[in-house]
Amino acid sequence: MKYLFLILTAVLLAGGANAQECDPVGAVESFLSSEPTLSSTPGTCKSQCSAQRAGCNGVANGVSHCARAAGMAPILIEMKGCNDLEGDARKDCKKAAKEEKKSLNEELKSAHRSAKDTCKAAATACKESCS
Repeated sequence: MKYLFLILTAVLLAGGANAQECDPVGAVESFLSSEPTLSSTPGTCKSQCSAQRAGCNGVANGVSHCARAAGMAPILIEMKGCNDLEGDARKDCKKAAKEEKKSLNEELKSAHRSAKDTCKAAATACKESCS
């Protein structure tokens, strides 16, 4: 339940209005900025680090979904609007929208990967601090 709250908080902090406001890397960095108090018992400490990584990945996934939905909506609306055109104009319109969709997908995948890599690095550093 705590992680769901953190994911929702990250999405709300990200704004949720458009793809630029739903920044997976920024949300992950915000999530990781709160330093947890780690146990002095190595096994418990490592377990806490794993839980932190799971929460971090949840934030990355949630905000990535926000970004995808916010970014794709205008493109899909544009694609539907192409139906009002005829002939080559319709084809060109749909082609441009598909290219925009592909470009956005690539950008979103890259941001999501980067956010997950940040989570992994933080978890590795966390576990290394457990002694």
